[in-house]
Amino acid sequence: MARVLFFLFTLFYLSASSQSSHEEARALLDECRQGIRSLPQLEMHFTWTVWKAKALEASNTSEGVLQLAADRYRWKLQDIEQICDGERVFTILHEDEEVQIHEIDASEGDQGSHPLKILDSYDKGYSFRLGGREDADGGKVQFVVLTPHASEVLRRVSIGIRVSDKRIHSVEQWMRSGARMKMEVDRYDASTPLDTSVLEFSTEHFPDYYIPRD
Repeated sequence: MARVLFFLFTLFYLSASSQSSHEEARALLDECRQGIRSLPQLEMHFTWTVWKAKALEASNTSEGVLQLAADRYRWKLQDIEQICDGERVFTILHEDEEVQIHEIDASEGDQGSHPLKILDSYDKGYSFRLGGREDADGGKVQFVVLTPHASEVLRRVSIGIRVSDKRIHSVEQWMRSGARMKMEVDRYDASTPLDTSVLEFSTEHFPDYYIPRD
């Protein structure tokens, strides 16, 4: 009987701990998301690192920038740039001198994609729990581990959130292929006025590029 009671108590404890971790993780993600959404504008500089399958050393590291205002954004990484004006997404492939245009379908949950978009989708199709903590940039970073309910590509995601101000420190993705990708924030700027014209696509800026016509 004692063994049975111990077993049942252990199951209850593990279940309660798991639920507590889930709720704490949700509260932290919610607070981080609300903090980003409350900003009228944001410019974020980040480092993007890629590890190929089974590689111990990074195969590629590059610097990128994201400019964000509500549902409009612009980000650039290497020779790829993307602009979203709230209705359409313009993907600019500088190496190919080509622009791809995608109409946003908000009814299907389509709102474009940028390095912070995980904050708009963690509560749709993921389970999540608290991960570990570590010291970084002179403060504590709390990690939240997300596991997709169904994905043939993505295995899991780890979001690092700075404890001091609840802003994202990093987003790391593990792929089923064995590859790994990490976005680490280098600098936030939410106070300098953003020239909103950078969030608008103009064909004049790409005179020799192939651009589909309506």
